[in-house]
Amino acid sequence: MLAGILRAAGISVVTHRERYGKVGSIQDPQVIADCGTAKTVLLTADSNLETTWAAEITKAKIAIVILSNNTDGATKWGQRIIQGMGKIRAQLEPVINFTRVT
Repeated sequence: MLAGILRAAGISVVTHRERYGKVGSIQDPQVIADCGTAKTVLLTADSNLETTWAAEITKAKIAIVILSNNTDGATKWGQRIIQGMGKIRAQLEPVINFTRVT
């Protein structure tokens, strides 16, 4: 549902399921490396990700948006991310090319 809300706002999104299918055993370091290869921002609710995998994140040179909780729901988080996209893009534009879905 969050992906749909972000896509409706013109934000390009690739979900975990779209990238990996129904595979449930993809480990965080692989996801991080793949985001680095694809030059995509990783959106997660795992508040420990940045400390647990700091070396992998640094090596992959990726940006991560961490949701502060996983209980507010897709509608609220979608609105927050959409409202914050200007600030997110301003910080990341020099390194990541954003595309808009039309």
